[in-house]
Amino acid sequence: MKTSRSYILTASLLMAALWPSQACIDYEDPSHFNLFYCAPDMPDIDAKRLDESVQFWSKYLGVKADQDFANDVKNIYEYQLDEEEEGNLFITTLRKQGKTDALQLVKLNFELNQLTGSSDGWYYRKATPAEYNALLTKIDALRLTGDLSRRKTFLKMRCLFALKDYDACMRLWEMFASKWEDSPLKQRAYGYVAGIYFRKGQFEKAMQIYFEQGDEGSIRQCVNRILQNSTIEQEYEKDPNAPILAHFLEDYANYFYHSTFDDYWRSDEKDNPIWSAVNRQREQVLALAERAVKEGKSKDPQMWQAFIGFI
Repeated sequence: MKTSRSYILTASLLMAALWPSQACIDYEDPSHFNLFYCAPDMPDIDAKRLDESVQFWSKYLGVKADQDFANDVKNIYEYQLDEEEEGNLFITTLRKQGKTDALQLVKLNFELNQLTGSSDGWYYRKATPAEYNALLTKIDALRLTGDLSRRKTFLKMRCLFALKDYDACMRLWEMFASKWEDSPLKQRAYGYVAGIYFRKGQFEKAMQIYFEQGDEGSIRQCVNRILQNSTIEQEYEKDPNAPILAHFLEDYANYFYHSTFDDYWRSDEKDNPIWSAVNRQREQVLALAERAVKEGKSKDPQMWQAFIGFI
């Protein structure tokens, strides 16, 4: 268990060439500049997803998944997709083996990443619905079999999610991806189901999936949306050792800290009224922490004690 740390952690979201970011993370929540930690660390989910893709293409092409190959899979430039050059082992191997269908799939992945990442460039340009729909037409035109067909379905789910056509994305999950045998790709598709729940305000459903997948960043975003003293009390009553309690305590502690000591956060009250909301709950949450220590039902009383001490 970790208590407060002496430095501020700023969270970042890494984008890679062929793979989506976590399905719901925006880091709109200013309390992610955390001083207080008590939830256990989870695996680096972005690294897991990158590794899954590297392993898939290594097996598909019969190429050793060494660091050079992994780097080439992760780092693709647009010109490498259309020119006959030897700069990228992944792309040149696809060409040499005549994997034109797979190469087209990679190109459409690249095109989707250009659309979803268009707002991250130096010159802001928001992709239009027409561009996403044009890409969907290209995806539908692909004729793939076996494992490639599943990656086509996953690509289409990603595109529909970016287009905010959540119902169509969910139908793809229910009709196809949910029926796949358990695999890393199926879990990645399931992450988009959680993202749909999140965007529809069904945060508890979303969190259930994010806890299964160890998606810590998304869990934090869900917790931030349901941050109520009545909610944490209900969770404690249901299970004094529920993992979500640590995330509640982290959010409360950091909001309490910033709203009390930092003028910058207080000036944000107009746009984010959560500051006054959590401060109204301060005494109730502190009382719950003291009760949790006194009752002794928690297997980690130090977590509650650390929270009390921090406040």
